[in-house]
Amino acid sequence: MGGRNSNLRKATSLISKRRELEAVRAKRIEAEERLKAMKEQVELQNVKFEKDRNLALRKLEDIQKIQGNLNAAVDEVVKSYESLGENLGEKYNGRDTQKPR
Repeated sequence: MGGRNSNLRKATSLISKRRELEAVRAKRIEAEERLKAMKEQVELQNVKFEKDRNLALRKLEDIQKIQGNLNAAVDEVVKSYESLGENLGEKYNGRDTQKPR
């Protein structure tokens, strides 16, 4: 009789261990699926980040072009005023430019 109980305990133990193993496998599969979903989410975020980065770089280039155009315009205005000052200096050439009181 003792052999029969021993075999029953072994079988019960094996069944229990098998259930534990199946539960562990199910958890592993679930964890792998979550990891895969997280990796996909990170990849999507990386793509969005890259698009945003490229857009920001294009806007920066546009701003730098505008800044260059503004600097050139300011240079032209300064040159015009300098030229105007030189022309006025030549026109009045030493005359008193103040109005009489």
